[in-house]
Amino acid sequence: MLKQNKIITHLKEWLPLYLIFIFASFLRLHLLLLRDTFWFDEMFSVHFANLPWADAIKYWTLETNPPLYTLFLRGWTSIVGINNELLIRLPSTILGLATIVLLYYFTYKIINKKAAIISSLTLTLSGVHIFINSEARVYSLMIFLTLLSYFLFYQIFFNGKNKLSVWLIYFFINLLLIYSHLTALSIFVTQFLSLFLLNVEKKEFRYWFFGHVLIGASWLIWFVPSLLSKLNQNSLSAWYFRPVTTAYANVLTLLVSIFMNEDLTPFVFTTFGIILIGAIVFTILKTKNETDLKQKRLLIFLQLWAFLLIFSGSIIGVFVTKFYVISSLPLYIILGYSVSRAVKNTKIFYAIIIFIILLITPGAYTVSNSGIFSWTKLINYIETNETKNSFTIITPFNEVLPLQKYYHGQRPIVGIYLREDNFSLEERIVRYNWNQQITDKPELTKWLEQYLKTADKIFYIQYTDNFDWMHQIFVEHGWTLEHKQRANGYVDLYLFEFHAPNYSTTSTISTKK
Repeated sequence: MLKQNKIITHLKEWLPLYLIFIFASFLRLHLLLLRDTFWFDEMFSVHFANLPWADAIKYWTLETNPPLYTLFLRGWTSIVGINNELLIRLPSTILGLATIVLLYYFTYKIINKKAAIISSLTLTLSGVHIFINSEARVYSLMIFLTLLSYFLFYQIFFNGKNKLSVWLIYFFINLLLIYSHLTALSIFVTQFLSLFLLNVEKKEFRYWFFGHVLIGASWLIWFVPSLLSKLNQNSLSAWYFRPVTTAYANVLTLLVSIFMNEDLTPFVFTTFGIILIGAIVFTILKTKNETDLKQKRLLIFLQLWAFLLIFSGSIIGVFVTKFYVISSLPLYIILGYSVSRAVKNTKIFYAIIIFIILLITPGAYTVSNSGIFSWTKLINYIETNETKNSFTIITPFNEVLPLQKYYHGQRPIVGIYLREDNFSLEERIVRYNWNQQITDKPELTKWLEQYLKTADKIFYIQYTDNFDWMHQIFVEHGWTLEHKQRANGYVDLYLFEFHAPNYSTTSTISTKK
């Protein structure tokens, strides 16, 4: 009977987490099973993880972000191989689910059970988290390490659990973090500022400071050569600064997109925007009026964690949601805190949870059911319709990397690359995949004419279906657009089939039976 009572007590205590975990597992595993081919970001990780060591170290140094995940992926793919997309992506799913469990536990300990339910539920339903939890990229690993770092920071500086073993684990986690992604630097700034508001003892501050000096010094081994390779006139032409990326973006759209995917109706966006702003304002007011010093410091700590990176990035015009995922966790906690403190009636509390589920779940299911992206449809079309004199041209040039992996035809694949250098494709990708190529129509015309002279058919692939310079050049040279189709999934990638003047149907060299 005693054992049975313990089981019942345990279930009452942790049943919400079990239900949330099952729901989260369904959404993430469903997307994981639906996803097909790698897109560029994933192919980049897999390809550069598996180069010979000398080349790998060279390119990991030149890469924009540190090499922790690439190193991990090298070990993982040595076990599962490089051709099984599902198994390669699986660690991200596992880490995503582990983050949900840890967030629930962390929020439960620092606030209460109600806040834990809401924070972990919003993480479960977040479209951006569902997406990155099915992707062979660093983000799931970075988010888990971030939460673990803040959990250990809380244990050391709020709860006084400063054993040497805890310190060593904390420093090791932060060392991994600084080698995961450049945005992880905001974690150290946040924690440094938090030390001042906590008014910690000099001994503890010295431990923290000198530990992070050593971490920073080790990081410079990678950062300095990486930075030097990027000091050129194109350094500020990164794709995430493009007007198309920022035209309709602001802090509010960024904050809302952290909770749900961006294709929202005005009603859903406005409703959730009001809820989110209300939660933030409520938390700020409670912070101001809080008499419990530890709780007051905790709320300031959460707000620093949530907003430092978001506002810093917004100031320089970067509004790409995935770059702010480490700031999403405290936002989920803040929402949970505000609802749990503002609503005392249990029935109203659960009514709010149901409302949040109804508001966010459609977007979560859309992401979970989208498949995100697949090369299969476009490649099948090219392989079926290519001729002896056809070419496939793609922009940006770095998309050649994943296209070459899945294309099994016989004709060349050419990326539009206008710089004059002797770099290999791999070095060009590492150095410039994040840059826009600055050009004009005459230069592009001259480049394209070398293929127009000999080709009878060109398959042109680009993001968006806009009629741009490339299309104009084809038409101006008498070529006709015969076919257009979009890739499957969430990503807008389009294939355009152009035929030469006086084109007549010739036998294809299809590899499809």
